[in-house]
Amino acid sequence: MTPDSPQRATSVEAAEPVAGNAEVPIWIILLLAVLFCWGMFYVDKFGSWFNPEVFEPYETYADVSQAQPYDPEAAFRAVGESTFNKSCALCHQSSGLGKEGQFPPLAGSDWVQAEGPNRIGRIVLNGLGGPIKVEAANGAVALNASMAPLGGTYSDEELAAALTYVRQQWGNKGSKITPEQIAAIRTAIKNHPGPFTADELIAIPAR
Repeated sequence: MTPDSPQRATSVEAAEPVAGNAEVPIWIILLLAVLFCWGMFYVDKFGSWFNPEVFEPYETYADVSQAQPYDPEAAFRAVGESTFNKSCALCHQSSGLGKEGQFPPLAGSDWVQAEGPNRIGRIVLNGLGGPIKVEAANGAVALNASMAPLGGTYSDEELAAALTYVRQQWGNKGSKITPEQIAAIRTAIKNHPGPFTADELIAIPAR
């Protein structure tokens, strides 16, 4: 038999490794499917969208917050921020800079940072109408203001918290306003007809 004979060529070819398809055992496919489903469930239940502040055994940031020691001042600030965002930010902006020619700025405002709540408390309770001048962080602003009353919408605590938030945000240095102070102002102005004007408010002691 010669080296080039067909029989030898066939034997050599048969001895060479041949790449081909091999069936994957069904149990491996099932195992991978189970692991994938378990991983998705685990991330959905405990991952909290990968928030680094959420950890076991808690599942959401709200769960973590509720487990913290109660801080009444932090809760008061949270009420103030929430109230501001719901009713004030649309006009005065989250930056506190207001809208030029329409709504006065709160950041650096002399009205906001007045010594006491007597004027600003009346504004939020009964509203404001007419010309007003505001000295603020972005300069002096003069405009015809129109602010709706919020006294019938929010409680004394919510309004006190919102005003405190405004007085201590954006670099403002105003003191805290309490629900009791707002309640006293509410009682004092119960017979006042409609919104206040700037001239009326200036005649009232700030504190």
